[in-house]
Amino acid sequence: MQKAFEDSPAEYDERVLTFIDILVWRSIVERSLTYPSLRKRIPNAVHSLGTLTEKYCTEETEEHPPEDEFAQFSDSIIISIPRRHDLDVGRMIKLVTEFQSSVLFSGFLIRGGITAGPMFHQGRVAFGPALNRAYELDSKIANFPRVVIDPSLERIVKRQAKNVPKHWTFVWQE
Repeated sequence: MQKAFEDSPAEYDERVLTFIDILVWRSIVERSLTYPSLRKRIPNAVHSLGTLTEKYCTEETEEHPPEDEFAQFSDSIIISIPRRHDLDVGRMIKLVTEFQSSVLFSGFLIRGGITAGPMFHQGRVAFGPALNRAYELDSKIANFPRVVIDPSLERIVKRQAKNVPKHWTFVWQE
């Protein structure tokens, strides 16, 4: 059980974050009433997403500091990492591409948003302007199976894209 927070105001940290969810989840759940095969795939997809996130966020290595955080509710997941360097943006993009593959193999598609900015994230408690922006990218801009990277990160992403293999066709700019 997570401990209660003290009376002092929560402090925002500069974090790179993503908000992702499984596309047309409500419809999938409604159809699962009629199709038992969906009721078999749904928990596997959600479990796969949660397990991959937990492994990634709790594994302590030099590249993965212990301050990585995640929270999951149903088909939605929030992942945030401290922004210490521009490479942290690339690290988040790499993680999200792994999620896209994992969920696709379960027969589902995801959409979401990646951004950076002020956020409070400790365990299941997550809020802040950056989370609002990531949710906006997911719900208002993504619209179909894709994860939208905030235009405010364009310079960083372009610089790092020079190191991305040419066969990575999932990296695309409109």
